[in-house]
Amino acid sequence: MRHSFLIIIAIFASSYTFAQTSVERFFNQYAELENVNKFTLQGGLLQLFSSDLEDQDAQKTMRKLNKLSAIWVEDYNPVSHKAVKSLLRNLHKDRFEPLVMVKEGATNVNFLVQENGDRITGVILVVDADDSFLLVHLTGSLKFEDLSNVDFDIEGMDHFKKLPKKRAHLKRA
Repeated sequence: MRHSFLIIIAIFASSYTFAQTSVERFFNQYAELENVNKFTLQGGLLQLFSSDLEDQDAQKTMRKLNKLSAIWVEDYNPVSHKAVKSLLRNLHKDRFEPLVMVKEGATNVNFLVQENGDRITGVILVVDADDSFLLVHLTGSLKFEDLSNVDFDIEGMDHFKKLPKKRAHLKRA
């Protein structure tokens, strides 16, 4: 009986691990490291935060979010470039598509989106530099023009402000 119970627990634990998205696995792997900052806002806390914003467009956009999670590190980067490349590959398997990729000196910025019809249901921002790292994951029901209104006081979040209001204005390679 005890043996059967342990097998059932092992099956549920392994199915939970497989059910996690690649971004959740990445968060779990790096969030507990020393000097890594992390937070997750969802539900009422996210709505409370959005009501404190002065910018009306930012308020409206933040109200469209279901969840906002971030991990970031300043003054050093514990995440290898190989781990970032692996994350980006795995995000593609989770149906995230690249929106913008920018290399600014030693800093690589990647925006990825997950869409359902004309709505963006997931957004990933990865900012990978030699001396810092930022990973932001948003879920909700957004339009493209909402992305430039995402407002949070974390170094690197200014990359949302750099996005054009219209998708057609994105520069093509």
